Amino acid sequence: SLPASATPFYEVRNLGTFGGGVSGFSAAIAITDGGSVAGTSRYYVGDEDLGNRAFLYNAADLSNLGTLGNEPNGYGQSEARAVNNAGEVVGDSYNYIDGVRAGYRAFLYNGSEILNLGSFGVDTSGLGQSNAVDINNSGQVAGHSALYEDGNPKGWRAFRYDGAGLVSLGVLGTDPSGRGNSLASDINDVGQVVGYSSYYVGSQFKGNRAFLYDGNTLINLGAFGKSPSGEAWSYAEAVNNSGQ
Repeated sequence: SLPASATPFYEVRNLGTFGGGVSGFSAAIAITDGGSVAGTSRYYVGDEDLGNRAFLYNAADLSNLGTLGNEPNGYGQSEARAVNNAGEVVGDSYNYIDGVRAGYRAFLYNGSEILNLGSFGVDTSGLGQSNAVDINNSGQVAGHSALYEDGNPKGWRAFRYDGAGLVSLGVLGTDPSGRGNSLASDINDVGQVVGYSSYYVGSQFKGNRAFLYDGNTLINLGAFGKSPSGEAWSYAEAVNNSGQ
């Protein structure tokens, strides 16, 4: 153990909440090299619980990043997932149109406003879903969105956002109806994305495979062996700036 005179290497700091008194809640999710923190806090006005709000903490200031719309009483939800060294935050928020919830959307907070990154279509009732999971120091965002074609669900697709809309990274095969899934987990500073995807041989589902998106191609990273039926499972969680 450290001697009593040793200088501590860190300080535990209470970042606060957006109201709520003893019922208040907040959680830090990610931190930049400069010490800015992204996270989520429960938001209260007086005693009224109005849902979660993503936040960015700089020095002594807990900034409410807002939501992509609210119910008429002000209730809404946003949650931060990652932050880059420029203080840009990504996450997801309930999406409201004229006070009616229309699913949830990936968002990017660019330092001044929260931007709706959209989704790959909506279902027949107008609902759509997308999540942002990471952002690199160039401002590129990785995530995934439910895919709908003419209102019909086709699974999920990993995406990369470069400032001009969501770009689907594709999938490692689909069933005969075109349904399959790919989910992103991380992006490095050169824009390579990792995650996992459903894998098909012909029309036969063969499990999930870890993937690396190299900027052009979704690469199957394989798996360690397979079951007698030919299924195997692998997942990629993170990638460094060398693509490893």
